[in-house]
Amino acid sequence: MLALNLVQRAIEWNAGNFLLWLEMARCQQELGLVSMAETSYAQVQQLNPDCREAHIALSKLSQAGVLARTRGWLNGLFKR
Repeated sequence: MLALNLVQRAIEWNAGNFLLWLEMARCQQELGLVSMAETSYAQVQQLNPDCREAHIALSKLSQAGVLARTRGWLNGLFKR
């Protein structure tokens, strides 16, 4: 959670840096925040359409479906 907060602050200072968005998406994904991670990966693709990692991650997230979202929501609930 600390890493996510730090990356969010860095993005406030430099919102055009796709690497910061990529790191935020990774943090969100690890925390089970699937919808937020999808949004962040989409932002990576807007800033850098050639970012293969964002494309692969979005594909995997869309395949994970409802189960992953529910698990992520529950993980977030119990980490508070």
